[in-house]
Parts: sequence; structure tokens; C-alpha cells
Amino acid sequence: MNLVEQSLPAILGALSGAAFGLFGSHYLQYKLGARLQRVSALRHAFYDYLDLVADYWSGGVDGEARLRKEARLLAAQRTISIELVVLAKQVRRVRRARDATRSDRLSLWDAATGGCFQQAQWLPDPQRLNRAARAVGRIVKSLE
Repeated sequence: MNLVEQSLPAILGALSGAAFGLFGSHYLQYKLGARLQRVSALRHAFYDYLDLVADYWSGGVDGEARLRKEARLLAAQRTISIELVVLAKQVRRVRRARDATRSDRLSLWDAATGGCFQQAQWLPDPQRLNRAARAVGRIVKSLE
């Protein structure tokens, strides 16, 4: 056996190991990057939700427009809650943030809906926006 035939398995092993290492590194970076992007999108979703809360409680809307805004608030709340659960299963940091901010999320949802949307005498309530903003700030900070 000559030298090339003897070293060929070692060379092929090293090349396949390097290829596997590069693929693994790329895959890991892709997965981590995708999760970081999803966490960032979740933080932005909380800010967008705060905009919806501000729009709803600032007043000046008739009954039908208010119902549409209520539906948008509920849909956004459900979407955020689902994404938070999904990410918490995948990312330990998000799981800890979710557990730590449970009362803040409840405060946010309460401030957004007023506890009950269908009020006979609906009035604007800027204080609800202040409560919602404080809760969003704490939630977003925990997701950093």
C-alpha cells in the first residue's frame, strides 16, 4: 500500500468532519437567529398592541367603529398570547420572562379591555393607556 492509499481515509474523515462542523455551525446560527428575530417580533407586537390600546381609549369613535377596534384588540391579544406560549416552549429566556410577567400581562389585558368592552356608557379613559404602557414596558424589558 502506498502513502496516498494509507492517508486517504484520514483525509476523507477530516473533510467530512469539517463539512459536518460547518453545516452544524450554520444550522445553529440559523436557528438562533430565527429565534432572536421571533423574540424581537414579539416585543414589537407588544408595542403595536399598545398603539391599538391608545387608539381605542382615546375616544371619538361611534358604536360600530368601536366594535371593530375591540375585535382588533382581542385578535391581537390572542395572537400575542399564542406566540408567547410557543416561544416559551423553545427559548428558556422567554419562558422565564413569561413566568415573571404574568401579572403584568393580566394588567395589560385588563387595561386594554376595561374588564368588559360592552359598556352602556362608554367614555374615553387615558388612565388605562398609562397602565397599559407601564405593563408593556416591564414585559418588553423582560424579553431583552
